[in-house]
Amino acid sequence: MSKIKKTVLTFETLPKGLGITKSIIFGIIDISGIQKYIFGSMSTLSSAEDIRRRSAYVESLSHKICEMLRERFNRAYLFGTVSSGKVQCAFSPGASMNKLTDFCKKLQRAVFASTEGGLTFYYSFCRARCIQASDYDPKTMVTAPAVASGELEKQKFNCKNLLLTDMENDFCRDLCPPAAASDENAHREEPSRAMAAVKLDLDNLGLFFRNVGEFDKRHRISTALNDTISECIRSDGRITPIFAGGDDIFFLCRARDCLSVTVDFYKRLKNAVLENSELSDYGKDGVFGISAGAVRILSEHGRVPILIFGEKAEKKLHLAKTRGGKNCVCIGDSIIGWQELMLLWSNYSRIFDTEGDIALLFDLQLMKERILKYAGYNKNSPAREEADAIESIRILLL
Repeated sequence: MSKIKKTVLTFETLPKGLGITKSIIFGIIDISGIQKYIFGSMSTLSSAEDIRRRSAYVESLSHKICEMLRERFNRAYLFGTVSSGKVQCAFSPGASMNKLTDFCKKLQRAVFASTEGGLTFYYSFCRARCIQASDYDPKTMVTAPAVASGELEKQKFNCKNLLLTDMENDFCRDLCPPAAASDENAHREEPSRAMAAVKLDLDNLGLFFRNVGEFDKRHRISTALNDTISECIRSDGRITPIFAGGDDIFFLCRARDCLSVTVDFYKRLKNAVLENSELSDYGKDGVFGISAGAVRILSEHGRVPILIFGEKAEKKLHLAKTRGGKNCVCIGDSIIGWQELMLLWSNYSRIFDTEGDIALLFDLQLMKERILKYAGYNKNSPAREEADAIESIRILLL
């Protein structure tokens, strides 16, 4: 019979105020229903502004929950971290487990009522002991996040800690989302005649975080990554951000700018990750990667929920991951690696007028054929290889 493993929370540097035993109560609160709440349903004509507003609300709700826990349990509250829809927190061992779960149950009902059923959350607590990461022994120990997450997933599967809600009495004004725009047209925003929807997903991030066991280090990395992504988005005025949470990014831009915006964002984010001391390990070759999908928003679509364009871009993103092997881009019918895309766009934009036929910019194969034709490549002549033609163009334009 195997021994029961000790539950521990590892740190690079142990926080102050833990006491002699270094015992804590560790908890995870995970907001559920975020994607559907932010983007709405197929029948909902949500504007870009509405989606941004709801995305910001989910982030602020996470911080509000953490703040309310700190206010309610005061001295028993030790520390907490917040990351887009998830709260991880720790309390002194003197805190009552029953009081913690009762308070979270009330919060859960309040969130459900205040968002009119749009959001709820699951929660799980466990007792653990804080140790230095160097003292961790996987044979005799298990991490608190793993224990709490495992219990939380069981609750989701079994639909536990979802309870009857009194919409009137459970309503909490402090947890209410901001009001939607009063202008009716704001909900029926017609896409620009020539826009593109782009979805990106950071590759291997889950695997990277699984190898970071220290609670404080994970918090620093998560904060640094969120700040870095936000800065990369803000620094490009051509981008209209719709949603950015965790490793998921969704934005709009002019269709004619789609390739340059997407390529520039990739280069900007990769350089920023490499230059950040907290993220440099993730930025290494073979670890860092971005999968992306882009679609053109056609004017004849008329008033269509942005969710539909998001789903179309998501399908392209899925193709980039599954058929391209990650760290690829799917535009139109083409799946292409970042290095090849950067070379293609760099050469094409120098040779041809990109203000012309926008549809051409979403046909990478045709763009490539135009470059090869410009280079004098004749596909009927085996004397000149396609790769040589591409290389000659690259050298010619440097």
